[in-house]
Amino acid sequence: MFISLKLPIVEKVPLLKLKLSRDFSTRVKFTKRVAAVADAFGLGLDEERRFIVYKDFELEVFPGDVIFVTGESGSGKSILLRELARALSEDRSFGRVLEAGSIEIDPNEVLIHGVGRDVSDAIEKLSMAGLNEAALFIRRYKELSDGQRYRYRIARLLDSDAGVWVLDEFASTLDRDTAKVVAYLLQKVARKRGKTVLVATTHDDVLYDLNPTLLIRKKFGEVGAEIKRLSCSPRTCSLISSTYIARGDMNDYKALERFHYLSRRPGYVTDVFKAVYNGDVVGVIVYTMCSSVVSGRFTALPWLKRLYVSDRRGYYDFLGREFRRIARVVVAPKFRGIGLGVRLVRETLPRVGVKYVETLAVMARYNPFFEHAGMRRVSENPPLYQEASKWFAERGFDLSMMASKRYNLSVLRRMDEGRRREVYDYLVKVFGYFKSRKKVMRLLIEGGPDLDLMAEALKMRPLPTVYLIWERGQDVKNTNRAVNL
Repeated sequence: MFISLKLPIVEKVPLLKLKLSRDFSTRVKFTKRVAAVADAFGLGLDEERRFIVYKDFELEVFPGDVIFVTGESGSGKSILLRELARALSEDRSFGRVLEAGSIEIDPNEVLIHGVGRDVSDAIEKLSMAGLNEAALFIRRYKELSDGQRYRYRIARLLDSDAGVWVLDEFASTLDRDTAKVVAYLLQKVARKRGKTVLVATTHDDVLYDLNPTLLIRKKFGEVGAEIKRLSCSPRTCSLISSTYIARGDMNDYKALERFHYLSRRPGYVTDVFKAVYNGDVVGVIVYTMCSSVVSGRFTALPWLKRLYVSDRRGYYDFLGREFRRIARVVVAPKFRGIGLGVRLVRETLPRVGVKYVETLAVMARYNPFFEHAGMRRVSENPPLYQEASKWFAERGFDLSMMASKRYNLSVLRRMDEGRRREVYDYLVKVFGYFKSRKKVMRLLIEGGPDLDLMAEALKMRPLPTVYLIWERGQDVKNTNRAVNL
């Protein structure tokens, strides 16, 4: 085997110039069957055979390049990929090289524990990899689909300190739509973090979505490869280009509701829109009437609070006529992370026919897709959340554990009767408005401080939401920018 590398010193531009050659020689071991083949076809057994993978192969690589190596099976793509990775590992400007397939993952690893410095960092990285579904955060690796496992490896790459990500046989086992989505996600997060990516696969249908800066088509023998440096301007995922938005109904929402973390269906629905790909509903957005009083609304529009105080009837008339709320945005798992949620919001906001649209969202703390769609972030953690969080914490509750009925019951059982009554009174006062929709609150109010019902009701603690608002005609200079970074 012969390999030559030329690594010039470049002071101003961090550039790696490579000249690679690779061949190997073989001599077959003598056996009776080998001898029979040699005799039949006139092959020499004592001759050493030399196979050239590539010869005097030259290219230039910059940190941050997305390099796509493709070609027929057996042409030497994997060998070339490994040599490129080895060469980059010897240049400090590229950082540490990490092969995605070498990342060890325990099948029982829970996603929220596998990445990130803390919960917020973990959710951000999982969301960037297209795993932005609350139920997925607490799922084990072995419970994921093949496409989700690929996305999780991207999240693990994000969580590493590696400067170069290497992926051989990239997405070869995935269906081709999922492969395109994963390719899009990979290049998007890599470019956002300034990483260099090396990808090899026989499937060149991911070329558009991978959007590489360097394309290498590996050929057989010493002919080597065709190398092209490409302009890679931001673009949307190819699946988005084949998706359209249309009016829908609650049947469309029902088709996807299992993918939303809230099991209760929204009430007072006014408008439903769907995203359709190849005849299938892959996304849905639901608009409803608004709640009567929301603190973020008064922060965004102080004059509206004055109207509320001075003319309650006029306030409610205006609210019903000119306000709507985004109650649900659901995207099918395969289409997560490619900007479909942004498109659903951005394209439907003007079609609802009101002046203002608002939303209260937990995920908006970690994924700013509402803002990318043109909504304005106003406030975070409403007063009720802050008040309730402080109140429960002072009485011994771990807020991060209150989603568990078993945990709530254990805390209540340790309390004396007076403290339990205090918790009951607070639940009735703060959560009483749920009685029309939550059977547990109705039973609790009617029957008194039953521990089992109290433990269940405590799961309905206020969530740390973000309030956002859209106003027709507002400055939306960022709403039409490409979702790709």
